[in-house]
Amino acid sequence: MRQLVLTVSLIILTLALLMFSGCSRAWYHSDLSGTAADEQFAKDSDDCKLNAMDMYPLDKHMQSQGYEKCLQEKGWMHQRDYDGIRFETKPR
Repeated sequence: MRQLVLTVSLIILTLALLMFSGCSRAWYHSDLSGTAADEQFAKDSDDCKLNAMDMYPLDKHMQSQGYEKCLQEKGWMHQRDYDGIRFETKPR
């Protein structure tokens, strides 16, 4: 019985985390929303990661700065005060 309660609790916690993690993201693009934004961000993020690693192969701090700068140049905006809740006027 105790194991059943623990298992159910873990399942509920996992589902709650998955539900809240999909509500918003730290990076957004003013011209994109929904699946298009997710796909474009994945592509741009991969490109920026590779560029940052090539430019600064041994400096993780500079890689992070280069990554953020690259994404911003591609039109992505980072929510510094990211609190997990964001209201949009565009439909998803």
